[in-house]
Amino acid sequence: MKQLLFKPYYFAGTFGVSLYPCSLPGKGPMFRLEEDEMEVGLGIHGESGRRRESAKSAREVATDLMKDISECLRLKKDEPICVLLNNLGSVSQLEMNILAAEIIQWARNAEFVIKRFYSGTFLTSLDGHGISITILRVYDENLLAYLDAPTNAPAWRPSTVTEVDYTKLDLKTKEEEKQVKETDEMKDANPTADGNLVERMMESVCEEMKKREDELNRLDGAAGDADCGSTFASAAKAIYNAKDKLDFAHPYRLLRQVSEIFEESVGGTSGAIYALMLSTASTEFKESVSKESCISALKQANEAVQKYGGARPGDRSMVCIDFLLHTK
Repeated sequence: MKQLLFKPYYFAGTFGVSLYPCSLPGKGPMFRLEEDEMEVGLGIHGESGRRRESAKSAREVATDLMKDISECLRLKKDEPICVLLNNLGSVSQLEMNILAAEIIQWARNAEFVIKRFYSGTFLTSLDGHGISITILRVYDENLLAYLDAPTNAPAWRPSTVTEVDYTKLDLKTKEEEKQVKETDEMKDANPTADGNLVERMMESVCEEMKKREDELNRLDGAAGDADCGSTFASAAKAIYNAKDKLDFAHPYRLLRQVSEIFEESVGGTSGAIYALMLSTASTEFKESVSKESCISALKQANEAVQKYGGARPGDRSMVCIDFLLHTK
């Protein structure tokens, strides 16, 4: 039994990183970090680490830790491994999920085979805001059976990933997805009569939205959270900054591009609703650009807002529902 329990020690490696040190009850932090720093290689009991670095993104953290551990274990391509992502105390579930995705993506790119993946709060450093990653080489076929054995231990979560043939998954980076999306959109994009006119109209609308920021905030403050003007101003600035990349000659693609701007750069419910409206309206310009397609686009956008946003005639919502319903 002793040999069975200690053997994994020689086939596993763990590395941790933290954005904030832990604090013992009644005492201050065990070490100090600047706001833009992170501690790399800290101990599970909160001891300071082997080095300090500038804070990095989840992808960079996952890459650095996975690379260091795999090199230490001298892992080879196609080698089966188990990975454990451990919450050191105060990392949110959202952050844990993002890190898990980055770790799995890195392993796929490195051509390692993740047999089991565990994510959760297994061993903490009290309130430490960080994570540790453990990689275990699958040195014995029975190891997976041991890991999968039923248990009543409340803190032990079952694996969230079993055997995955990554070669069969069509996983793309955000930039790759965007390139494919733009290529597909251009296949169906019909040119408009005057792209320059559309661009001037767009600039005029953006300028007007920025000018009326305070006025719209004041009106919204009477019955809301007084951010309507700021939301539109933010959208206007984002659209203006992206205008060199916008395809004003193709309404279908233009509306989809502006929809993405609202989705990614504009916060709150407004950003999501307007992104939905623009995306829905764009589909009416796949075949032609005409008065009829413009009217149909407005109606389709209106119906989408009613369906997913719950707005109804007379609600005095963010779109002029009554006007659109009577558009001929």
